[in-house]
Amino acid sequence: MSAARRHEATAAHQQAIATINEMFDRLDELTAARDRLSGVGPRHPDGDPIQDAELLLDHARRLGGALEALRSAALAAVDHRSRSDLAADVGAKTTALFPRAARPSEPDVAHGCKPIRMISGQPPVTANSQADGQS
Repeated sequence: MSAARRHEATAAHQQAIATINEMFDRLDELTAARDRLSGVGPRHPDGDPIQDAELLLDHARRLGGALEALRSAALAAVDHRSRSDLAADVGAKTTALFPRAARPSEPDVAHGCKPIRMISGQPPVTANSQADGQS
């Protein structure tokens, strides 16, 4: 093996290590954000509950950002390790670290909607299950 090929292989290996280490850095940030969120409580017994809620929402936004950063770093690391190995490395299920995007034909669960059977010649209709009194 020539020196140029060894250098190239070494550089690729170092890049893989750096990419995977980036994922672990994001995991540390996620853990810290989670700990901040779970440690939030009322500031004072007679404190303003709105300010407490705003503080909680701020921490939740940070937690969400840290989770997205971890998932982005994990996607970059997929070039160097399998998804299942990366998920195992961080102690998560593969589907939690790499959630699949909802298909356009799937119901929008986040908004409580379910598809309605199509009637020939009629436009598609969606019903809000909460408005219908269904859960």
